[in-house]
Amino acid sequence: MGPDRHLRGIDHLLVAVADLEGAAADYRRLGFAVTPRGRHRGWPTGNYCVMFEEGYLELLGRVESGPERHRIDASLERGEGGLGIALASDDPEATAAAWRAAGIAVEGPLDLSRLLEEGEGITLRFRNAMPDPCELGDFVLFACHHLTPHLLRRPEWLRHANGARALRSCTILAADPEPLAEALTRLLGAAARSETDRVVTFQTGGAPILLAPPEDALLLHPTLEELEPGDEPRLAAISLEVPDPERSAAFLRERGLSARRIADGYGLPPAVARGVALEFVA
Repeated sequence: MGPDRHLRGIDHLLVAVADLEGAAADYRRLGFAVTPRGRHRGWPTGNYCVMFEEGYLELLGRVESGPERHRIDASLERGEGGLGIALASDDPEATAAAWRAAGIAVEGPLDLSRLLEEGEGITLRFRNAMPDPCELGDFVLFACHHLTPHLLRRPEWLRHANGARALRSCTILAADPEPLAEALTRLLGAAARSETDRVVTFQTGGAPILLAPPEDALLLHPTLEELEPGDEPRLAAISLEVPDPERSAAFLRERGLSARRIADGYGLPPAVARGVALEFVA
């Protein structure tokens, strides 16, 4: 990925949930440390996050009425699940300019803040460049720049009982991957793209993004067989790195959860993790 885009891997992955409190409880049961609830100032959404040393998962839901952001209402009409991808940018103005030069309509960069609702409260601040989702077949992808990175992580938020310690990869499922693949090529650069059969992989400078039609996605992620089919691109599977997949599977069994053996670890079906397949891999 060319330095002109100023992108440095995946910053975080978004999962749309209808019940924020229930989703946080589910992820705690799965063995994740979950941050305090955050409220987006000026937006009707809030979140809980699962943090890693690099990257994190964001459980995103509505907490009040107001104009839709990130197509969350449309996404939840199809059911809970993967909503989108935030890429890390070290210069959101330069990222937005590069994307516009590639012919992509971009909103911003825009300032956004999130108040952590605990104790005296901490405000996290971001600056985001947001391509029009219509350019990506209604898939949500944007560039995120942290203005308060020193506040983003605490040691206790990084200790996950299931062993998860990093994002390994994520997979977007699309009935027809090519339109989104072409849009991602403009956003990330042709050098970031490679293909194996019908699976398109985009290198981000960190965890890669895979784009696949349903039959290929099922070969990569067998637990996706429980996901309801749909035409729209969706973030369907998230692979997490763990030091010992057997220990992760044993922990999940102790919680009454049956993880399925996969090629290099264990996987949980979308029904268990609010609409996304979760994998714990070496």
